[in-house]
Amino acid sequence: MPNLNSEDFKINVNKSIEKLHKASFHQVKQYILNNRGTIEDAEDLFSDACVKLIENINNDKFNEQASISTYFFSICKFSWMNHLRKKKIEVSDNEFENDTLTGDYLIDFEDEKKSSEEIEKVIKALETLGLDCKLLLKKYYFNKEKLKNIAIEMNYTSQFVRVKKNRCLNALRKLVIKS
Repeated sequence: MPNLNSEDFKINVNKSIEKLHKASFHQVKQYILNNRGTIEDAEDLFSDACVKLIENINNDKFNEQASISTYFFSICKFSWMNHLRKKKIEVSDNEFENDTLTGDYLIDFEDEKKSSEEIEKVIKALETLGLDCKLLLKKYYFNKEKLKNIAIEMNYTSQFVRVKKNRCLNALRKLVIKS
């Protein structure tokens, strides 16, 4: 993302939204389309997420521990998952439902302040994990890649990747709880 920070949003929100749209809309659209959504859903979600981002910046809830683009994509991703759950649409696989970064203590978009702080905790904790764990969790949860494909990419067995994913997720949870 082209050098965009919270001060840019406070100085010129329209220009910042334009930059954010150019840098992030394609990624958000692909995520929505890959997860039972439409282009219209992506446009609506992007607009709603922009409002949430601006509110969080203006209320000093965004502390820039993560990049704007990472933070924004997290808002989009978790808002979409919440939307699917509210509509009682089954999320892509059962493992995601039961073993995800959006566990009980992490994401609850009903309480916007709490969710913003928790997203920041997750992002901060994710950045402190080892490279393998960070890569594995991002590929699985954010990019929605299958474990067997991740195993091939990382040159591991599927069973090893499944065990490593659980270990990394537990390590992430411990870091989030500690913070």
